[in-house]
Amino acid sequence: MLSTISQIYDPLGLLSPAVIISKILLQKLWLSKLDWDTPVSPEIVVTWNNFLATFNHLNDLKIPRHVIGDDPQHVELHVFTDASQSAYGACAYIRTYSDNSDVTVKLLCAKSKVAPLKSITIPRLELCGALVGAKLYKKVIESLRLTFNRVFFWTDSTIVISWVQMSPHLLKPFVQNRVTEINELTNDSIWFHVASGDNPADLLSRGLNLDMLASCDLWWTGPPYLRNHRFNIQDHVKSFGNDKPYINVLPELRSQDASNFICVRSEVFIQFENYSSFNKLRRTWAYVLRFLNNTRNRIHRSDKSIDQLDCLSVDELNASELILAKFAQMQSFPELYERLLSNLPIKSNGKKMNCISGLNVFLDAQNIIRVGGRLGNATTFDYDKKHPILLCNKHHFSPLTPGHFLIGRPLTAPPVESLLDVSTSRLSRYHYIEQLRQQFWQRWSREYVSELQQRTKWKTQQKDIKLDALVILKDDNLPPLKWRLGRIKQVYPGADGVSRVADIYTAAGVTRRAFSKICPLPLQPEE
Repeated sequence: MLSTISQIYDPLGLLSPAVIISKILLQKLWLSKLDWDTPVSPEIVVTWNNFLATFNHLNDLKIPRHVIGDDPQHVELHVFTDASQSAYGACAYIRTYSDNSDVTVKLLCAKSKVAPLKSITIPRLELCGALVGAKLYKKVIESLRLTFNRVFFWTDSTIVISWVQMSPHLLKPFVQNRVTEINELTNDSIWFHVASGDNPADLLSRGLNLDMLASCDLWWTGPPYLRNHRFNIQDHVKSFGNDKPYINVLPELRSQDASNFICVRSEVFIQFENYSSFNKLRRTWAYVLRFLNNTRNRIHRSDKSIDQLDCLSVDELNASELILAKFAQMQSFPELYERLLSNLPIKSNGKKMNCISGLNVFLDAQNIIRVGGRLGNATTFDYDKKHPILLCNKHHFSPLTPGHFLIGRPLTAPPVESLLDVSTSRLSRYHYIEQLRQQFWQRWSREYVSELQQRTKWKTQQKDIKLDALVILKDDNLPPLKWRLGRIKQVYPGADGVSRVADIYTAAGVTRRAFSKICPLPLQPEE
């Protein structure tokens, strides 16, 4: 009987007339039960009488109905939660203040529930108390026609704070369901830690006699630091849940089964064969990139009118071409692309890779495969001319791009008669455009400098000639028996790190020769 009484009793419940009447009926029922059952111990009777004697202090309780200060500039809502083996619940306080006035903190409402008869752990009860606090907050927001500047949620359980900050899928069902509901009700608000001695909800969960309730400032006006005008949230709270070692020892976590995952790069991200026109393909993806850019920029700015909505610019079309070329390369050369991303050497296994190895390919700043070579030292060519983009001639994007970009139609289109020698004044507009296309094609076919990028030999890097190595210098004007003997003095690496020129000591002095004219002598065994 005593346990039942302690579970029903809580400070806020005594203020309800219905609860008072129920306790009176409980008294009569309990007294009548004494006549029917065996006598109880004297200690229980004394405890029960002392409990009834505290009812006289109900007359000392005065609850103000006005909880908001006069013309406040700032209004805050603070929700405290707690739990014990007997009960759990939450209480809400309104904190109001102005820049030149005192701070006012008053109790708004509270809600408590009796702990279940089935034994349950304290962390679970604390979580149930937090859920009551979240529901109480939702009820306050819906009931009051008041806008709060800030809302704070408090609990003295660091485990609950960690659970709320974690992803729900990492938790067991009991905790997962309640954490999900708490986040939905509080709009993913942050929960802060409060010491048990400063937590007014601790009085709600453990109970307080009526003779002490009237003078309990912690219950009526909250913790002392809330009444300070210089209250700073960072000085009084401590956030938990981000420390990885601490998370590993949390209760109610799902078991992490070891699993093996294989990441496979999709080869059909863009269906190039669905586009018959290069312009259509380029403009479509230009709009896709514009949408992505506008969406990402909205996160960092509030003015949505800055979104780019006018006609496509040249820069957008060029960016679309580059991203399409990148996807085409990922589909045509997946192994090559992965090896370049991982800074691994290119393997010359297969006919295709053997051809690519002679192009000195590399990844640019946008992770697009480009052709390297000695044209990188040229000053009269632009970057695209010195380092053209690598494309597979069997990919749909490759016959689409040159045909539409160079002659304005697919390469398989019927040929048109040559208009290069026809006077412009005799041509219609259609034939004039065709003449311009033919002139452009003629110039492109003649300017084949970029074709000289390919290396026909020395596709793989050989071992460099070491210093002080004994060598023979080739001389096209002398027979081999007359070639001079020398020793390597210094080598000169190029921009790609490969040495191609060296200085050699000879009987006639120091001379400089290319590696193609140097024959190292195999006098030392290979390492």
